[in-house]
Amino acid sequence: MKILKGKRHGQAVFELSPVAAGCAVFLSVLGAGVQAQEAAPALDANGNPISQVTVTGIRLGIEAAISIKKNASSIVEAISAEDIGKLPDATVAESVSRLPGVTAQRDARTGRAASISVRGMSPDFNGTLLNGREQASASDSRGVRFDL
Repeated sequence: MKILKGKRHGQAVFELSPVAAGCAVFLSVLGAGVQAQEAAPALDANGNPISQVTVTGIRLGIEAAISIKKNASSIVEAISAEDIGKLPDATVAESVSRLPGVTAQRDARTGRAASISVRGMSPDFNGTLLNGREQASASDSRGVRFDL
């Protein structure tokens, strides 16, 4: 660390090496205290205090997806039906496209997601199962349409 003389009387400028600067930032964040603030009671539309608050979580859906991934014999990505129901998507393809490595291909007429590609492969190469049964395509290609 170098100390350089400042332009004004009693002022000094410090020049830190990158390692010393990183340590200084880390220690300043580490020493920051945490404080809580009490919130005002929540009011309903009439201005009365709310007596009961219900909090719901998504833990069950996440645990189901993790369980599927753990018990699979190959690499899989899973999303539970409960989680799909919570999404604002119009089609199954839009919901599935939220998974990593999955891309939705949109229909030119409707603009809705109709088929899916996995890791850039054509939808013709996807194997599609519904409740454990293989799905056949209703079109002239092998790709199954998901615009349900």
